[in-house]
Amino acid sequence: QSLFGRVTTRSLVPALVVPVLLAILGGVWWMSGARVAPLDPRSVAVLPFTMIGPGDGYFADGLTEAITTELGRVGGLRVIASNTAFQYRNQIAVRRVANDLGVALVVRGSVQRSAATVRVDVSLIDARDERSLWSEHYIRNQTELLSVQEAISRQIATVLSARFGAAALPASARFATRSADAYDAYLRGIW
Repeated sequence: QSLFGRVTTRSLVPALVVPVLLAILGGVWWMSGARVAPLDPRSVAVLPFTMIGPGDGYFADGLTEAITTELGRVGGLRVIASNTAFQYRNQIAVRRVANDLGVALVVRGSVQRSAATVRVDVSLIDARDERSLWSEHYIRNQTELLSVQEAISRQIATVLSARFGAAALPASARFATRSADAYDAYLRGIW
C-alpha cells in the first residue's frame, strides 16, 4: 500500500478546514476595521463640547460649530465637519474616535454657564499618544462669548501653524451681531 492509499477522508477534513477557518477569521477582522489606518497629521476634529451643570445643550453645540467653522479657514488643515463629529458625543476614547475619523488631532471642551458668566475649558490633543498640545480655560462675561470663540480658534490655529506650518487664520469676517442675546436666540433657533 502506498502512502496516499492510507489517507482517508476523515484525515483530510481537519487539514482543509483549518486554513479555510483562518482565512474567514482574517477576512472578518479586515472587514471589521480592526486595522489602524494612517492618520493625516494635518487633520482635526472638534468633538462636541460638553455642557456642565444645568443648561441647554444648544449653547455647547453652538460653540463647537463656531470653532469648527473658524478652524476650517486655516489653510492646509483638514477639518472634520461638525455634523460628522457630533456622532461622537460623549465618547471618551480619543484615540478610537481619531482612528474612526482618520484625524491626528482632536479638540475637546466643556462649557459651564451661570447667569452672567461663561466658563469654557478647551484642549487640543494629539490622538496618537493622547498628549495635550495646548489647553486653556476662559471665564468671561456672557457678552464676550463671540470673542472667546474667536480667541480659542486663533490659539489653536497658532499651535497648528507652529507645529505643521499651516497657513495662519485669516482675519475673521465681521459677526452679524455683537449682541449676546441675539446670538443666544440664534443658537436656540438652529438647535
